[in-house]
Amino acid sequence: MSPSRPHRRLSIGAGRGLSLLLALGLSGTTGCCLFVRPPEARELLDVGFRTPEQAFRSFQVGWRADEPDLEHRCLARAFRTREGVSRLTYREFRARIVAEEPLLRLGIADARAVGPAEVRGDRARLVLESHGRRLAIEFVREDGVEVWAGAQCVHFGDANLEEHTQVEDLAAGGRRLWAHVELPEGVDAGGLTELRLAREWKIDGFGLIETR
Repeated sequence: MSPSRPHRRLSIGAGRGLSLLLALGLSGTTGCCLFVRPPEARELLDVGFRTPEQAFRSFQVGWRADEPDLEHRCLARAFRTREGVSRLTYREFRARIVAEEPLLRLGIADARAVGPAEVRGDRARLVLESHGRRLAIEFVREDGVEVWAGAQCVHFGDANLEEHTQVEDLAAGGRRLWAHVELPEGVDAGGLTELRLAREWKIDGFGLIETR
């Protein structure tokens, strides 16, 4: 069994992590290769967080489509809190680093997984390659709830899946799954249109794999 390659963890919230990561990865790329292919319809329809691989592809879709809100949604709640990244500050940060590092967009757009994600419980690590450099992305699996009334999200946040579901054995065979959430005061249950409980993979860190 070969020893694992050393790597260091870089974070986007620090203001340099993501830009440094991809700037280093594309240091030899020339300006003639800067075209970033926009996402196709099938890629837009595949946005989701069921696996670490899908979560990263969703981040790429947001990046290639210039949709920072989608990119922000791909980040774990703990990561956003730890690094002080809100939706507004992320948009400002992204605009600044793209202006400072023109090659950054291409680096993320061209990154490809070198193998399946390594999953250990609620954590995962995916190794990517982009223009001759290898990158590591860390993921965490988190539970959440969203409650909608038409176009308005009336409740969202953490919601442990086990604590919000029950399973009942049926007399005729099979099982029934029940799910419930606590609604904030003042929310009219009769006007609700969507309830979403999910266990999703989100990005919790970026890193550059340093080979010796």
